[in-house]
Amino acid sequence: MMGLRTPQFRYTQPLNHHNWIGLTVEKSGTDVPFFSQFGVPEPSSLRPDFVLFYRYENTYGHIHAATIFRSVGGFVPNTTIPDLRKHVNGYGASISGAWRLGRLRDTIVFQGIGGKGIANYYERLITVLAPDVDLMHRGGWLLLQPGRSTFGYQHYWTKIVRSTVSYGYLRINNTAADPGTNYHVSNYASGNINRSTVRSLPVRRRIHIRVASPKKMISNGSRLVFKPASPSS
Repeated sequence: MMGLRTPQFRYTQPLNHHNWIGLTVEKSGTDVPFFSQFGVPEPSSLRPDFVLFYRYENTYGHIHAATIFRSVGGFVPNTTIPDLRKHVNGYGASISGAWRLGRLRDTIVFQGIGGKGIANYYERLITVLAPDVDLMHRGGWLLLQPGRSTFGYQHYWTKIVRSTVSYGYLRINNTAADPGTNYHVSNYASGNINRSTVRSLPVRRRIHIRVASPKKMISNGSRLVFKPASPSS
């Protein structure tokens, strides 16, 4: 469903040759602020995370939809603020897929994710300060709301030359009291050209641009990549 998952149990029930439904039990884990006016909070959860999903496949591609339900919260050691009973329920939904366009070999890929208290599931937020919840001044937990959308298009120019362009947008709605170092929003765009000059050694030219906030980092560049091709290339 999300960028990063740690399933502990998974059950899939096929409905027919094209449709599946299923349930996964995910390892729980809450991201909380590094510091608050009450002290340093410790994250906790009351139950595992549960994901329900539906998947459709045919010869053109697939579509995958899922919802997640989780318990997020924590406590400040040596205090009663917030009380452990004040955990809040996080939730989210995702839809993604890859689809070939008619008789063309061109393919579109897409994903959209939204919810509250699910920043822990975004792989791009792992290395930055982007908690699932924040502490309100009264001592309760406030769910933060992240959202992400990505889109990509792959085009075959010839049998051995193809290119892909993609764009992604990621945002988390912070509270007004959050420090400026907390993650807020970023845009990411990339493109590449892949030419299989030799069956086992394609050459790829990639250009990427990324804009992130709050640091307002802008980077761009290109690189030449030699990568062994799969047998089907």
